[in-house]
Amino acid sequence: MILVFGCAGPVLYVPSSWHRGGPKPAGAKPQGVLWPWEESHERYKCLLATAVGEGVMRASCMTAARHQAPDAVVLDRIHHIAFVVADLDATIERMERILGVTVSERGCVPSRQAEVAIFNLANTRLEFVAPASAASPLHQHLAERGEGLFHIGFGVSDVDLACAQMNANGNSVVSEPYTGYKDWRIAYLAEPLPGGGRMHIIAADAD
Repeated sequence: MILVFGCAGPVLYVPSSWHRGGPKPAGAKPQGVLWPWEESHERYKCLLATAVGEGVMRASCMTAARHQAPDAVVLDRIHHIAFVVADLDATIERMERILGVTVSERGCVPSRQAEVAIFNLANTRLEFVAPASAASPLHQHLAERGEGLFHIGFGVSDVDLACAQMNANGNSVVSEPYTGYKDWRIAYLAEPLPGGGRMHIIAADAD
């Protein structure tokens, strides 16, 4: 069955094989001819619509399969969002007032000579990081960019496996996984966020 668009409008070609082994619809035309679309039997309109719909669905699935990278890493879980600030005490006081909750934890990040404060929310964490010494590299960050978004940590089930898969798929990470705050193992992506922020992966169950 083929829908043909001609000068006089759309017509439906019904091959003879469609009638074999079954009764012809009422008022059926001779087999294997072109019918004006408005005169076509409803049976064929339904069959055509079904065939077209199924064909589009199959084509869409095939296209999606062709474009899906093998072993692609899906970053769809935000473990935390981090902001760099100059004064951690003032930030904690301000955020407790805004959020209506108290700070969940506070600790040090020796590799950055920094201190962090974390607010555990219902669906993610907010992390605020500030320089803890005069030698902290965060002073340069603050001087060049000021306070604001620092990075987003995306949770994955296996940091090492995700790193290997991302490197293989062209979404490279800038270093091997390492421990930052507490026992949180992370690895930063080479690709930055719009506006200059960073992204890293972290074990989704890091607590």
